Amino acid sequence: MQRILCVVIKLLRYLYSILASCITLTGLLLILLFLIGIRPYAVQTGSMEPEIETGSLCFVNQNIPYDTIHENDIIAFRIKGNLLVTHRVYQITPEGFVTKGDANNTEDASVITEQEYIGKTVYWIPKIGYVMMFLHTRRGMFFGICVFLIFILIGFLFHDDDDNRNGGEMHGI
Repeated sequence: MQRILCVVIKLLRYLYSILASCITLTGLLLILLFLIGIRPYAVQTGSMEPEIETGSLCFVNQNIPYDTIHENDIIAFRIKGNLLVTHRVYQITPEGFVTKGDANNTEDASVITEQEYIGKTVYWIPKIGYVMMFLHTRRGMFFGICVFLIFILIGFLFHDDDDNRNGGEMHGI
């Protein structure tokens, strides 16, 4: 029975280390993307379906200049002060970009100028935006902090103590 318990604990340590590595790599990737000007945004409506589903996580490159955008590019922009929108450039006029959501019947009411432009949407992952939206709520923040603390606690519980494996003997350098 003790041998089975040891195998189970080793398996759990292994799975924990894989999960911890994945979380760490994801965090480092997001930090790197942030540092080079690529920001994640969650899609909250179906205006770009079927191309970009509601709940997708979009990555917007803020380094792509306004004047390099072409028709059919998908861009992110702000309207009405702080409302973030991701739509396709339908037409380029001297006044700016006429945009339209793929699922919408009409173009957007306002022309997007360089002041409203945030960047070009370069990639998106379906469904992951729901997690981001949840984590931006009070309940989601509380849940995220609890999961993080539990994850840390499990790390301490599954810590592989070298002293126990070596019978407590000391090793010199």
